[in-house]
Amino acid sequence: MRNYIAIIFLFSFLCNCSYAQEDNYDINGFSIGIVPSAFINVRNGFQAEVNYGLEDHFEISINGGFLYGMQKNNSYDGYRFKPSVKYYLLNDFEENRFYIEVGYIKRVTYENFLATYNMFQGSFIQDLVNKRTRTVDGAYAMYGSRQTINNSNFYLDYGVGAGLGSITIITDTVENAEVISDPGFYSNNNDGTRPFPIILIHLVIGYEF
Repeated sequence: MRNYIAIIFLFSFLCNCSYAQEDNYDINGFSIGIVPSAFINVRNGFQAEVNYGLEDHFEISINGGFLYGMQKNNSYDGYRFKPSVKYYLLNDFEENRFYIEVGYIKRVTYENFLATYNMFQGSFIQDLVNKRTRTVDGAYAMYGSRQTINNSNFYLDYGVGAGLGSITIITDTVENAEVISDPGFYSNNNDGTRPFPIILIHLVIGYEF
């Protein structure tokens, strides 16, 4: 019950703040951007987004990209898909618009990895290249800001967020072989589905139409 009361109070507060202040910017219409922060993710790649403002406070964002790279001498590719809804908070700074964002994220990577296997119940050990699919699904919330660059249509959009989801790992089988576990930092390679934390550091360079 307390949680419901807190949610109702927060929603009422946001609505009151919105009506108490004059709309000093127009978020309606399309905007597009590229996501430089995607190059520093754990699974990096090229990423872009398309946004559409429905009203002065709400915006729908579709963010996606192609993943590629190397990690511990293992190559991977894949994709990331991140639809969301933003609510812009009114403030006195027309060129700096703060928002709260909630959304869904899906990340799929296809990995080619080198691992050491026990062959034929320990008869000998062999290094083999195998394939693995790693899928992350989850929901997140983020607090961010969109800042206009030099009174132009270009902007910077940045924020931080967190959420919770799951990770599912599926590894191709190798006949008569058992993988020897890697105790390293990226050794979360056991098949199955388990909870997975989501941390977001977001930076976009975009253009408003």
